[in-house]
Amino acid sequence: MAWNFTDMASAEEIIEKIEDGEISNSATAYGLLGEIMNAFPGTWIADKAKALRDNCLLYTSPSPRDYAAS
Repeated sequence: MAWNFTDMASAEEIIEKIEDGEISNSATAYGLLGEIMNAFPGTWIADKAKALRDNCLLYTSPSPRDYAAS
């Protein structure tokens, strides 16, 4: 899904929704934060998006190898 961020207010709204858990899918949040970073390079909103994205953990299913090791 591609968003067209036309102003920082819309980007800030998305960041607030991610922080509040309204956007709870990690992959969606990760993608949106990347789009905000690309739309507003060198700004405080891009820095905030980067900080959130750097702390975003994407869930991956355990591999069969992980099960075998346990």
